[in-house]
Amino acid sequence: ASSSSSEEKKFCSNHRYHLKLPAHLECHETVKAGRTIVCTTAIRKGNVALAADCVAHTIHYRFKDRTCENCFRFASSSAEDEVVVTLSHPCPASCGVHFCSVACYTAGIGRHEAVCGLLCEVNNNNKKDKNGVKKKKSNHNSNAMMTALSLLMSMSSHPGDNDRQRSIMDELLIMVKDSSPKVRRESMAAENKFRQLKHHAKALLEQKGIYAAALSTKNLNAIGIYNEYGEEIGFVLSPVIAMVNHSCLPNCEQLLTQGGVCNLIALRNIEIGEELSWSYVSMEGSDMDRKETITSNWQFVCRCPRCCGADCAAFDAQHTCFCGAICEMVDRETGECVCNPSTID
Repeated sequence: ASSSSSEEKKFCSNHRYHLKLPAHLECHETVKAGRTIVCTTAIRKGNVALAADCVAHTIHYRFKDRTCENCFRFASSSAEDEVVVTLSHPCPASCGVHFCSVACYTAGIGRHEAVCGLLCEVNNNNKKDKNGVKKKKSNHNSNAMMTALSLLMSMSSHPGDNDRQRSIMDELLIMVKDSSPKVRRESMAAENKFRQLKHHAKALLEQKGIYAAALSTKNLNAIGIYNEYGEEIGFVLSPVIAMVNHSCLPNCEQLLTQGGVCNLIALRNIEIGEELSWSYVSMEGSDMDRKETITSNWQFVCRCPRCCGADCAAFDAQHTCFCGAICEMVDRETGECVCNPSTID
């Protein structure tokens, strides 16, 4: 265990990063907030301040049979739903992955085929032990391992050779890592199991610890995928969006669109030299609850205007949804949540 940790630390300390940002944005290093994204051109309210692809994603195991692998649409459970979504195009290998349309199947099957054999292998391993005996119902630990393996499959499913795969890892390792002993231990266990799988369609990266290092970014950087019922059905990793800092009084709203493109929409006019920000948390509950959530999940103390005592009533009236999420505009007449359906256009 100690040698794995030292190799991972050595890899991370030697890493050099670069960001693919649009011309109107720059990445700056700050003393208090670390890396941050700053505007070099003014952005008007309602415009897209930043759009970035997700580099990796996973759908939680219990939602896989109800979620499109490409656009993340959630299958409707009732014919009364406003938009009926059916997953009519399953993977021919019966690995448990589904697509909601011909367009999504065509767009997503290429990346999926690169890891389909791995997914079938993991599914079979989970059903029976090494003696062929059917396993008991999965527990939290096995679900966590499934999530980790699914994420590693997504990371390695991009088309291209080893240089391309290394480039993907370089992007992921831009993000802040959770260096706690528990996370390092679990990440290395997942990497070891991933390397032991037999159905890899591509050669694995040789450097030991590289997959564990990439996995260690998920706790502090994952962006949730939510269905229309407010349930988190999975999450994505977008290194560019991860560089944008949190504020409880943000100037952007984060929207995840079909295919895993993360958009930051300007909630107001953003001036030259101003830092982009979005809220990592719901505004439901007390200020103390919100601060505790931020400290617990992201390991920093928020010092935004809201947390320092600014009057936020006007912002809340216009931008805080009834579920507690930050939205571009809230319909106060219906009294209904408007943010979850809008996350997938």
